[in-house]
Amino acid sequence: MIIDLKRVGMVLLAAAILIVLSSMCIKALYPEPDGDKLTAAPVSQPQIASQPNISPKEVEDDFFTEYRLERERLRGKQVEMLREILNKNSGDKEARQAASLRLVEISTDMEREMKAENLIKSKGYQDCVVIIQPENTTVVVAAEHLQLDREQEITALVSKVTQTREEQIVIIARDAQKSQ
Repeated sequence: MIIDLKRVGMVLLAAAILIVLSSMCIKALYPEPDGDKLTAAPVSQPQIASQPNISPKEVEDDFFTEYRLERERLRGKQVEMLREILNKNSGDKEARQAASLRLVEISTDMEREMKAENLIKSKGYQDCVVIIQPENTTVVVAAEHLQLDREQEITALVSKVTQTREEQIVIIARDAQKSQ
């Protein structure tokens, strides 16, 4: 198997740019508070469920936002480990090639997930997340329930974008009322 190093380099550069842009967006949405203005509050206890003044929409938005943040954190760790493998001069050539290919896969998955999420939102859904895995692709949609025709529409759309067979796509409607 021959790997075009220029193509791999360009894909890695594109992945790095996506990671930097996503972290910039996250920092813009969630700026870090000033150290002088911090108040003492227990960090380990989530306060969403105990605060009655939070609307179901905000709780629902928190699920999707938190999922995306966690997904980016995990991918960042994966990318960092793979880059360490690539940067080791004494490392096994096969391990470096496998790391390079995995970086390309991560970048491709990120692009496909983002495209699928944006297309689903363009169909009128408030929010969603798409999770591409080797065995299936899961879609979580902000909706109380989905009619069969809407589910089939999402399945066909996600199948085309993610290049996943329709029978490997799982769709979950996340009801805002159940997340309280």
